[in-house]
Amino acid sequence: MGDLQVPSSDSSSSPSSTQLGSTAATTPVRVASLPVVLSSLALPPKQHANPTFSSLPDELVDQIFSYVEAPPHDDGTPSLKSQPDFWSLCLVNKQCQRAATPYLYACFEHELYKDPQHLHLFLRNIIHDAKLASYVQYISLKDQESCGLFQNMRMWREWASTFYRPALADEDRQLFLEAARDLQLQRVDALDTIAEKEEAQAALLLSRTTDVTQLRMTIPNLGKNRLLLEILKETTDRGTALQKLSKFTGIYYNFDGDIDGGFELKPISSLFRLPAIQRINGVACLEPEDDAFKGFDCPEGTSTVREIDFRRSSVCPKAMSLMVGACRALRSFYCDWGGHTVGWSEINFPTVGAALRKQEKSLESLTLDVRKHYDVWPENEDVLIPPLGSFVGFERLRYIEAPAAALIGWDEGHVDGFPLLHEILPFSIEKLVINQWSPGIIEHLEKMAELCAAMFPLLKEMALHSAPHDADERKMQELYDKNGAEVRIRFKDGEEVDHFA
Repeated sequence: MGDLQVPSSDSSSSPSSTQLGSTAATTPVRVASLPVVLSSLALPPKQHANPTFSSLPDELVDQIFSYVEAPPHDDGTPSLKSQPDFWSLCLVNKQCQRAATPYLYACFEHELYKDPQHLHLFLRNIIHDAKLASYVQYISLKDQESCGLFQNMRMWREWASTFYRPALADEDRQLFLEAARDLQLQRVDALDTIAEKEEAQAALLLSRTTDVTQLRMTIPNLGKNRLLLEILKETTDRGTALQKLSKFTGIYYNFDGDIDGGFELKPISSLFRLPAIQRINGVACLEPEDDAFKGFDCPEGTSTVREIDFRRSSVCPKAMSLMVGACRALRSFYCDWGGHTVGWSEINFPTVGAALRKQEKSLESLTLDVRKHYDVWPENEDVLIPPLGSFVGFERLRYIEAPAAALIGWDEGHVDGFPLLHEILPFSIEKLVINQWSPGIIEHLEKMAELCAAMFPLLKEMALHSAPHDADERKMQELYDKNGAEVRIRFKDGEEVDHFA
């Protein structure tokens, strides 16, 4: 949606059903949903006694149209449900067309490797009219998804050999090539790929829509092709693309379940350097043996990123250190390791802790979760796992969720003498969630009860998941109550983990 050729606001003719597409011609406008009572409007003295919609000022029409827009999804990404309504509103008259067009072009969602003409049409529109490009705020580029035409990569390749045609039509080639030349790409083959490859065309789109604030992108999964990211890196490095981007979500996980890939940090290091970037979200990074972190060149302490969030990923400690260290004032860090998505991954808590301590003045929330790891981890044998280290110097850290091994280590034989739980928590802690058991955690909690009221006066909630069978929540609560700590204690049994959620 959002790919229709709407005439510019100074057009002398109203858009036709051919220009807007058959969907717009048959989609009714939900006029009843507009919470505006026209009869209550104060009219100028010389205005007609019975005003028409077209007599309303543009500012009021825009306010009315803002109520048509569907609310965003829970993750903050825009909803596209209202776009058919804006298509229809463009057909009403020139005034409605002017007001509806920015909403119509605000979001663009596209499934790669299935219908490239959908991308071509949208890109053609914004090349012809740069003002349309300025309306685009959110772009989602998805990998091909299972459908009635194909259910896996083998079937897609068979289908694509006949039906997938990413090459530009003759009438578009010169237009797109001229637009690509404006990017001044250094890659020798970049201009040629614009005419033939959808990834390059998508990169051209991202380089033209300069006001985009949110980008959600599934990394292309055709062999080792990283063309889209490589072109995007070049344009962002030069400061000609995505300068207003505040949130980037990079995803690797296609419908066929392939796991021999992910995204390297080198192509996205330029995203960390963008002037407005605040959130970097990722799903399924490459494994450490692939040297995925090499080439990450964002200088330490310079990025405006405030939130890093990786789901079902294999983030090696070196890569994690580079990303966290690049941030000037990181507020939130979330990582769960998902072996079923990317295979085996290394988990090294001391390295993670050392990186996080570079953010001790700003970090407010920390979540680490190893329950999705491919193998049973740690093995229930003689094993020694050192913890993250101390958080005592953290000034704003209010929320911690982590496995017990990350906090107190896994030291079943008491051979290394890791610090006690109350010796490593910050004074500012308000909620503590221990999402996986490790030996000795109950004893740590019991010792902490005696000092909790004095050392952690802000702590109000504490939870232990996968609690031992002999752990008694009621007795633990009574112990904290007896020592004057106003903390709610919750013990939970082990829960089945969805490795693909």
